[in-house]
Amino acid sequence: MNHGIYTALSGSLANERRLDIMTNNLANLNTTGFKREMPVFSSVLAQQSGKSQESGLLQGPVEYVNAAFNQDNQVDFKPGALQPTGNKLDLAIEGDAFFVVRSSRDGNDYYTRAGGFGLNSSKEMISADGNVLLNTDGVGQPLVIDGADIKINEQGVVVVDGSPVGTIRLVRFADRQSLRKVGASNFQASGTPQKVDDVILRQGVKEISNVDPLSSMVGLIEISRQYELQQKIITSLGDVNHLAASEIAAL
Repeated sequence: MNHGIYTALSGSLANERRLDIMTNNLANLNTTGFKREMPVFSSVLAQQSGKSQESGLLQGPVEYVNAAFNQDNQVDFKPGALQPTGNKLDLAIEGDAFFVVRSSRDGNDYYTRAGGFGLNSSKEMISADGNVLLNTDGVGQPLVIDGADIKINEQGVVVVDGSPVGTIRLVRFADRQSLRKVGASNFQASGTPQKVDDVILRQGVKEISNVDPLSSMVGLIEISRQYELQQKIITSLGDVNHLAASEIAAL
């Protein structure tokens, strides 16, 4: 048996996974605070051999098949460009930090760079997907904006009609790759968040996606060419195996 067909098939499946991830990245090109993902592959030299049913020991010649599998996805936390909006509730972080939002659906805290905020019916600041932005004052308190003149300084202090109403909670993590992506722009943490006091908050600005459309399109073309080549290899090796089997049967 020509095990090259398994290697080609493995590469083909890997490219399908790359295509799925890259397509999702491009689909979120205009999603505020989106961080692109990159697949991480491992190469495995798999041992193929017959085994004795009684002892389980290897019998006969040992063969190997080189294959790749998608070990994990890595998030690129490089900041996106800052886009002025003029909206007083739009915020962007300059530096290594995340906003903390609480889900109204499951009550869990999530971490995000998506700073396109609005107000709910209770006048609480919420993210685009309805999660409540948390305050540093108290335990998980929302920021209530009951007024027209809204000012948010570089340290995240929120002043409404001349009166301070709270400070936006910002945190960071020692290992950002330990964060698990939930949805388009939210992350869930298993570790303990650290307080942040060395970043700058910008009002009237949003951080856009960090997806590079040009390099992504070039990547799609590359994947398409590799996939086409791998399909040809699979077909050719399949024909070789079929021919070999036919010749052996004729003996």
